[in-house]
Amino acid sequence: MEEAQARFAREIGVPPGYHVSWLGMFENLERARRHFVTVIPVTIALIYALLFATFRSQRAALLLLASVPFAFIGGVVALWLRGMHLNVSAGVGFAALFGVSIMNGVLMVRSINTLRMQGTEIETAIVQGSLHCLRPILMASLVAILGLLPASLSMGLGSDVQRPLATVIVWGLFSAMTLTLFVVPVLYRVFQPSLPEAVASPERAEGLFMEPLPEVSPADVVALLEDVHARTGADEIFRIADRMNLEFGRVVMVVKAAELLGLVETPGQSVALTAAGGRFVDGNAAQRIRRWRDQLLKLGLFRIIYETAQQHAGSIDRDFVLETIVTRMPHENYAQVFNTFVRWARFGRLFDYDAEAQRIIVVREQADV
Repeated sequence: MEEAQARFAREIGVPPGYHVSWLGMFENLERARRHFVTVIPVTIALIYALLFATFRSQRAALLLLASVPFAFIGGVVALWLRGMHLNVSAGVGFAALFGVSIMNGVLMVRSINTLRMQGTEIETAIVQGSLHCLRPILMASLVAILGLLPASLSMGLGSDVQRPLATVIVWGLFSAMTLTLFVVPVLYRVFQPSLPEAVASPERAEGLFMEPLPEVSPADVVALLEDVHARTGADEIFRIADRMNLEFGRVVMVVKAAELLGLVETPGQSVALTAAGGRFVDGNAAQRIRRWRDQLLKLGLFRIIYETAQQHAGSIDRDFVLETIVTRMPHENYAQVFNTFVRWARFGRLFDYDAEAQRIIVVREQADV
């Protein structure tokens, strides 16, 4: 068009009183281009403002805005490789792409911040947070990529409109997903954004987030405690795995559950009974139930449900427990945690679960025998 306009101005004279306008698709493209010159910067500014309001950190907001060039690179390279021009359809695709790509970074930064607010060291929080977000980011991105891939490759009637938009989103989202997973954790370590809210104390952190319950049965924990007790109260974890004839990873989960309950501690590669663990093993059946119940009430999830149920005539709806799990353990499988919650509570005679009424019922406490 620039060549045609230059040639027209050079070779064709316009009589006085007349003016030349280039209409049609070119006019629409020019109008859209002027709009995008304003809309794209305003969109990025609004995204930055929302990110800053969410995380209360300028470093976190700027870190997340790095997803924009990540996505832009993939979209531009895809248009260039396929010989497409930047038209209105592609511009709309970029506007949508920026918002979607930033959500991946938000998910990762929030996950890392959650672990840091629980007291985890920053290096460990970055690794664990990135691993926690791997599956959600892949699932969210691949759904959009695979859904729009046919439109990106389409050559049929009407594809001229949808092909640039789909191409930008598919390949831009692919590059944003890849770079977010590998580059954002590194940038997080470099910039170290401040937390959205300072953790005043361990109690405050516990009130916000809770340690997830490992998918372990009480019988497995009891078997572990009895095995360690038989070896003078301490032993190395790989020896325990051999004697219990369980996979090493499974034994690690059992040890983690016992440690969460305060029944063992793990110095180095060893497992040792705590004072509470020793009293548990030495007790009879009724005393074991009572002491298991006491340890459960030291865990935030069980304590919140117990106190709330006591305020509602000794029972509470299942949905309240699920809501508590989802909000306090946002990265865990809530159905799996709920099942573990019920098994542990029944063993300690703390709660019972009425599946028909879908209510958690407090069990009356009994004295030791």
